[in-house]
Amino acid sequence: MSHVLLSVCGRRHRRALGGRSALLQFRLGARTAQVLCKQTHVHERCFGSNIGATYHPGVAPESSTPVPSELMGNFQGLEVTFLGTGAAAPSPRRNVLSVAVRIGLAEQRKSAALWLFDVGEATQHQLMRSHLHMGRIERIFLTHLHGDHCFGLAGLLCGLGANSIPDDQSETAGDSGDAPGDRRGRLPLVDVYGPPGLRLLVRSALGVGRAHPRLRLRLHEIVPPAPDVLRDWYEWSRQFMNVEDNRLSRAALRTWAETLAPTMDCSLPMLPCEQAGTDFHFPSLADVQSMSEDPRIHGSIALKLVDDERGSVYVAPLRHSVPCFGYVIVEKQRLPRIDLVALRQKYQLETHPILKELKLGRSVPHPHDASKWIEPSEVLQPAAGPRKLVILGDTYDSTLILPAAHQCQLLVHEATLGDELAHRARSVQHSTARMAGAFAKRANLTGALALTHISARYDDQDGRSSRQLLAEARQGAKDGQFSIFIAEDLQRVQVPGTTAQCDPALMRYSTRSADSDSAVMLDAL
Repeated sequence: MSHVLLSVCGRRHRRALGGRSALLQFRLGARTAQVLCKQTHVHERCFGSNIGATYHPGVAPESSTPVPSELMGNFQGLEVTFLGTGAAAPSPRRNVLSVAVRIGLAEQRKSAALWLFDVGEATQHQLMRSHLHMGRIERIFLTHLHGDHCFGLAGLLCGLGANSIPDDQSETAGDSGDAPGDRRGRLPLVDVYGPPGLRLLVRSALGVGRAHPRLRLRLHEIVPPAPDVLRDWYEWSRQFMNVEDNRLSRAALRTWAETLAPTMDCSLPMLPCEQAGTDFHFPSLADVQSMSEDPRIHGSIALKLVDDERGSVYVAPLRHSVPCFGYVIVEKQRLPRIDLVALRQKYQLETHPILKELKLGRSVPHPHDASKWIEPSEVLQPAAGPRKLVILGDTYDSTLILPAAHQCQLLVHEATLGDELAHRARSVQHSTARMAGAFAKRANLTGALALTHISARYDDQDGRSSRQLLAEARQGAKDGQFSIFIAEDLQRVQVPGTTAQCDPALMRYSTRSADSDSAVMLDAL
């Protein structure tokens, strides 16, 4: 068995060890390294708060704050897995940020898609430790281009390409309908969305190393709003949500607009695996108001990026030191539930494979009496309204996404620092836990608030600092009718359900993309 000896002789460490150096022996080859030390008592502050913590693949560390019971359970069509919950740099307890969203029909969980939001370093490793399948990744959304949110993207794309089936081994070769010579059409397609600089980041990382992942890649850039568009929407959003804090000063608004100015045009050629992407542009308030007298009915700056059979994704700007965005995910209408009481009383059935067909609205013959047919209208309960999930990037002010986040069921919000470092949060344009709770209250959150992007200074073993953040978030939320918990790496939660449709008079928005000359009415957010 191999051994590695490490002598710790730093002045601060020697002082904690009574003036002697410590000898740490790591026995390699076992699944968990064993640490032997001549000095049995090592003060926690010397080596960090998580020395000695044991993590097992696929198992989330024990949470310092309990997860609400309504978020537990099996896959119900919209599931969130926290692959990384730390801020700035990895720590023994938390990897840097990444959130995985599994979306699809609960009855068809094996075909559910996987969407990633931010890809910090080692996200690929975290995926391997989780219950998720990398091959299900279809879309990747970056909130901004700070390293702790995007440095894992290039490696992940290479990993996805390495796991795909080569063209010459594909069972469907020749059956895809591709033009002769176009062999990329049979490879998996991955769409990546992010701020300007995304194409430069990916083309540089993959091009310098001459990486050729076996996939089709589309890079879409979200162009931040112009200063006048930003100002108009900010004032409107404040009035709509009745935000009580002080108005953003002209100087602060000008500084924010300067950080949004796109300065990273990419002149590098497209990658061999790359296909043309789209530039998305935010609509102006004047454009939206021209469609209706009341922008609450037909307008918001929220821009629609995705609309497929599983759900829709909207994006809005956040205030940070670089262009940064928050995302709103809205699932499609869910399938109705079976009224088991009516099924039992009228047809003497409990469970049966035909129930899946009934949920899809299809009449089916009685499994024990072919002369009888079961009509969906007789045994189906009304379907619940679509759920809404909001995932925010780093932010000091999220006013612009407030209308789109209204009455969401799960909000993922950063809580980098506590009240004692509120001045530091302001200077680096981050949120405190209290700010996260206050935003959730303003958005009329109906489900749960997940605090993430936690600084390593709050990763203590006994959870005292975590409980401090939780208490401050609850104080910020005041009497909000929702649960609050601190997310942990590899933690899996289900987005809680909603019993009624959102008010369509207040939750419809219109957006305009770069390839559209006219604003398009969007369905309810």
